[in-house]
Amino acid sequence: MVVANTAQSEVYQKQPKILIIDDDQCIKDIIITYIGCVYPDLVVSHFFSAKVAIQELSETYQNESVPTIVIIDGQLKGDTMPFCHGHAVVSHLRQQPYSDQLYLIAHSSDPCCLSDMCQSGADISVQKAEFSQLMSAIRMGLSKFEL
Repeated sequence: MVVANTAQSEVYQKQPKILIIDDDQCIKDIIITYIGCVYPDLVVSHFFSAKVAIQELSETYQNESVPTIVIIDGQLKGDTMPFCHGHAVVSHLRQQPYSDQLYLIAHSSDPCCLSDMCQSGADISVQKAEFSQLMSAIRMGLSKFEL
């Protein structure tokens, strides 16, 4: 029994995972629906708060289970972190030891915000609500890790 649980845990850890950091419930729901239709086997988690997401990433890194792709809203609001804007979250994530394991997708309706996020280390930027572009970016992220 323990071997089966260990094997199941290893399979789960190798499964591609996506983390969405976005404070807009509607956008989050649409993204999850699109991902579920195109990639039904992906594990998707979501946080409204950058603070909680960063804490979770630190904990999952210690369990060797960081997400493959992180989709970050460029205009997070109402967060208690000193860096609630997407570009600061990207910059913070790029300074972490697990950074090379992440494919960071910036999404925002503000072109200046997207530019800032790319300068901070996002792998790609996507205009918010351009879901076909987002699916292409996810496909690129998965291919980077040969998943």
